[in-house]
Amino acid sequence: MKKIFLDCGTNLCQGLQEISKKHNITDEWEVYSFEANPLTYSIINKNKFSNVKFINKAVWNENCTKNLTVEIWPGEVKKSDIYNIKDDIVTDLPIGGGCNIMDENFIFIHSKEENITKKAHIVECFDFSNFILNNFKKEDFIIIKLDIEGAEYPVLEKMIKDDTLKYVDILYVEWHNHMLINKYDEISIINAIKKENINLNIWF
Repeated sequence: MKKIFLDCGTNLCQGLQEISKKHNITDEWEVYSFEANPLTYSIINKNKFSNVKFINKAVWNENCTKNLTVEIWPGEVKKSDIYNIKDDIVTDLPIGGGCNIMDENFIFIHSKEENITKKAHIVECFDFSNFILNNFKKEDFIIIKLDIEGAEYPVLEKMIKDDTLKYVDILYVEWHNHMLINKYDEISIINAIKKENINLNIWF
């Protein structure tokens, strides 16, 4: 049996660090950290995490390319050890929390400031359910964190369809129905998760 942690939507590794500490995720674990934003991905200090495989792809329900809308947050930010940058102060970091691949269905409710700008990038997406099916076994112990700005719904729907929810032991999800124009059936998805006796946690 392997112990696995799949960190989906790592941003600047906030969840990676918190969940690793909470569950005592050591070098014995197999850890994958996925980040779609190529600009954020480029400033993560990957050398800080010896047991993590960082992958610059978007977690999705199929293998394809999609348009990623990236928020550029203005202002000065102090250097942290999670940044792979040289200056003590950096400005206009492309790390906005609303970066997403949900196209026009996504509402940037946290981006009311006039000076916040957005840029588009074409990014590679992969079938997350298929990734689990091809790399792990049901007897493995798997923790998943999904903070992927609305994409959690189609991803989980595909996992329900493929029966790969059975692989999951602990699941952290930040739900984003309130930021989508066309809503998903969140209750049905949660019921399907509970049916598999998965330890479901709300992620913020």
